[in-house]
Amino acid sequence: MNKMTKYEIDDPLFDQEHGVLKNKLGITDNEELQKIETQHLVEAYEQAALAYSERHAFTEQDIRYLHKLFLGEIYDWAGNSGQTHQTFLIGDIL
Repeated sequence: MNKMTKYEIDDPLFDQEHGVLKNKLGITDNEELQKIETQHLVEAYEQAALAYSERHAFTEQDIRYLHKLFLGEIYDWAGNSGQTHQTFLIGDIL
């Protein structure tokens, strides 16, 4: 049975052998990588909640900063502007 993935198979950032995104931590197990991403998401959320008010008007720079805060320790590309071919649902990261 083929493993379903949320990433494009021809994506150069995708480790086809292990079915995960290539990452700075060298993690090749999908479940482990998802746990690390979730931990970083919670930490980034807590920091963002302290840094921004409910009325803050987010800029592109803010979004890049938050993306880097969330995934910067895991992926080299976090926080960088650019195009992506991946699509995900909020439920994929919660």
